[in-house]
Amino acid sequence: MAQVGGTAKPQLGSEIARWLPLVWGQHSSKANEREKTMPNPLCHFELMTNDPAKCMKFYSEIFDWKLDDVSMPGYTLVNTGAEPGGGIFPKPPHAPGVCLNVYFMVESIDATLAKANQLGATTIVPKTPIPGHGQFAMFTDPEGIAVGLFQPQ
Repeated sequence: MAQVGGTAKPQLGSEIARWLPLVWGQHSSKANEREKTMPNPLCHFELMTNDPAKCMKFYSEIFDWKLDDVSMPGYTLVNTGAEPGGGIFPKPPHAPGVCLNVYFMVESIDATLAKANQLGATTIVPKTPIPGHGQFAMFTDPEGIAVGLFQPQ
């Protein structure tokens, strides 16, 4: 427990340590690997950063990621060696802060955005084409967490 303002509060690490083995156990069991796949799987991630060069150096050294900063000027493609892959790009001036974005594959961005908005989400990036690949969009959930969607061609 950590002391905060005179009261004891649990430390985040100890709280996570309590439930994380249960989550890992669910996902590492051979029984759970039989024909089960995640509906709307995580298909892409992005690191939006103030210093892309520093970010690329850090993550390529830590995780041995292969980086391609030629194919899409202003956006570095990340090859993790397995799925999903990702990207690194500079934080736009209007963005509130640096972050990690995740994208989930969906059959229909329009239907998913409509359902998310009906449930209290707010669209922050409307359906946008990615030529030769598909479309993406982003919303914030009712608590403000940004979530990306990707619909392949």
